[in-house]
Amino acid sequence: MEAADYAELISSTSGQNKLDLVVNLKNKDGAIFSIRPPFKPKEIAQFHDLLLSYNLNAQFGEEHDFLIMFSANKTQVGGVFWKMIDEQTAHIEKIAIHEKFLNCGLGKMLMNEISQRIKKGGAKFLTVGFMKMEYFQRFGFESDESIAGLIKKL
Repeated sequence: MEAADYAELISSTSGQNKLDLVVNLKNKDGAIFSIRPPFKPKEIAQFHDLLLSYNLNAQFGEEHDFLIMFSANKTQVGGVFWKMIDEQTAHIEKIAIHEKFLNCGLGKMLMNEISQRIKKGGAKFLTVGFMKMEYFQRFGFESDESIAGLIKKL
């Protein structure tokens, strides 16, 4: 599904006055999922636990941005984090979907959403390391040895 079925502006409950977008999408089975930035440190910690469940080590820093995916009952089912390398390039650090939700289109939804948001933010390129090359090539990433990874023109 390319476009959101529903979107709204949300604000953080942590007292920050930053508005952001939550997008509700239906997967291929018709279930509704939401994608949004995390509001609370607990949500980032849960995403970190998900990465560790796949033996994916992650070091989060202030330079990172996140999108977290939730099921209709507000259970965290996946996420992605990235950082801007320069004004034109964002680099995906890691992406993960909980094993209970694999193979139902959530990874595709998350990849489409991060690509759209980064492009709207003015970036022209999205990069990722040489992890899971076949997966990222399905989304238009191509090998580029000059960056020691894969790159996609947005």
